[in-house]
Formats: sequence, C-alpha cells, structure tokens
Amino acid sequence: MKSRKHSYFRLFHSAFLSRRGVFYVKNEGVCFMTTWNLNGTKHHVLICNGSSCMKKGGEEATQAIREKVSEMDADSVIHTTRTRCNGRCKDAPVAIVYPEGIWYKQVTPGLAHQIVEEHLVNGNVISEMVIYDYKKNGFVAPENSDSIKGVDKVESKA
Repeated sequence: MKSRKHSYFRLFHSAFLSRRGVFYVKNEGVCFMTTWNLNGTKHHVLICNGSSCMKKGGEEATQAIREKVSEMDADSVIHTTRTRCNGRCKDAPVAIVYPEGIWYKQVTPGLAHQIVEEHLVNGNVISEMVIYDYKKNGFVAPENSDSIKGVDKVESKA
C-alpha cells in the first residue's frame, strides 16, 4: 500500500499547465480542474454544447470565443463556460452573455469573434443576432426577431 505522502507527491507531479492557464491534474484516470478566482470578471459567456448546438458548430463557436478572448488578452475580465442544452435548439448554436442576459443565435466563428470584440470589449450588442434580452421583468425577444417563439413553459389558464 502506498503512503499518503507518496500519493500527494505523485498527484502533484502529474499536474501540467494548459495554454489557458488551467491546471489539470491526472491521477489514476481522474482529471481534476482548478477553481477560478472570478474577482474582477465583467462578463460570463455561457456557450451551448448540447447535441443540437454541437451538430451545428458549437465546438467551433466555443473555440472561436475562447481564442478571441485570449487574443485580446481579456481572460481576466471574460469567463467562458460550456453548458449543455439551453433549450433553443432551432437557434443553434447559442451563446448567452451575462450580466446583460443577452442570448445570441446561430453563433459561427465569425460571430463569436464579433461578440467578443464588439459586445464584450466595446459594449455594442450585435442586435440582429439577439434572440433574448433581459429586461426588468424577465427575458424579452426583440420585436424584429425572426426566431421562433417556442413552446410556452407554463400552459395558459384561460
């Protein structure tokens, strides 16, 4: 049986630093990731990686957003997270920007770069690609949206 000291030593020496500054620790087939310090983060981008979004370019959109964030040296102020399905499969792939609550549709690598540069860095929402915007009383679809309404989550009591 291995000593606890030996196990910690082995665990420590199996760590490496990725290009984005994430420590991955591999120990007997298990991968642990660090916990980010998000102090100073101004934006959180949730990128759908559900099955429909992945079939329509979700991986490419995810990588494009992350690459542009790194290229613009904005890792300290923009945090990204892959999610599972966000429930807007017809608009796939989608990305959601917080704290504004802006939902973007059909995110391509080109749009991903625009989202980072124009919206996240310069503060200009790309309105023609928005499916929802967060207002005082909840999410609202833009009046000129060509996205489908979708199924109501609660049936009307009428």
